[in-house]
Amino acid sequence: MSVSDAPSPPGLFDTEVVANRPVCREHYRITLRTRAFPAAAPGQFVQVRCGAQGLPAPCSADRHPDRPPGSTVHRVPFLRRPFSIAALRRGEGWTDVELLYRVVGPGTQWMASLQAGAIVNINGPLGRPFRPVPDTEVSVLVGGGTGVPPIMWLSSLLAAAGRRTVAVCGARTRDLVAATVRRDAPTDRCPPGAVLTEEFGETPVIVATDDGSWGLRGNAVSAARAAIEPYRGRKIAMYACGPDPMLRAVAGLAAELGVPCQLCLEQMMACGMGTCQSCVIRVRHDGPTGWRYALACTEGPVFDSAAVVW
Repeated sequence: MSVSDAPSPPGLFDTEVVANRPVCREHYRITLRTRAFPAAAPGQFVQVRCGAQGLPAPCSADRHPDRPPGSTVHRVPFLRRPFSIAALRRGEGWTDVELLYRVVGPGTQWMASLQAGAIVNINGPLGRPFRPVPDTEVSVLVGGGTGVPPIMWLSSLLAAAGRRTVAVCGARTRDLVAATVRRDAPTDRCPPGAVLTEEFGETPVIVATDDGSWGLRGNAVSAARAAIEPYRGRKIAMYACGPDPMLRAVAGLAAELGVPCQLCLEQMMACGMGTCQSCVIRVRHDGPTGWRYALACTEGPVFDSAAVVW
């Protein structure tokens, strides 16, 4: 598996919904088909125009005192919504772009209402992807909350390239884990307690929930430590996506173990193309302050963990 340092130029695409189904209580998995889509890699994302084609996005009327309780205000979100690509499949004359999203507001509420055949406009691929570390024996992938999608895609490509891979999925409780279990993973080649899921294929997955309702009790970082334990002494690389506190802890674990680590940051993005300057993060820099601002949408969203200033 190789990734170019010069990502393909993005484009605007009208896509057709092929499937859109719930995965857990708040997460959906949508497949968007287009005739063509540029080369892309895990960690890159698309900007989705929500409420397009005359289909308004519903939002609560609670903040509109002049409307009756329980009514719905129809409003088209002004800004596109960024979503990491969870999978990319190509066939003769078509490309399927798969997204895994959590319903949290009017934009994603509209997405959850889409039926097969609906048209959705996307802009992408955007950002810089993960760059698999060469000459590693084991890849440990950590996804927390809505950070699972790029980890899903990366795991499938690493496994297809013959690399030993184990994934960790963390969530607050069982019904928020964005994974569908197929069966227990083979114990002869997987960490204890690992399962095989529909989303991760043959990559063993260790699940962690804050309340212990599924898998290990604790967060994704403690589960990542457990996942790494059977492979101590081997060449390990870590890749992660999730909320900032989790990523900071993953970066600390990687530094403690002395292993390379890449993080896909979940920043708020208005344009996704570096124009609005809204997604800045601090990265290390050889200047008087020791750091500078970087745009997550164009210089990232994937960064080396040692480069990020928390």
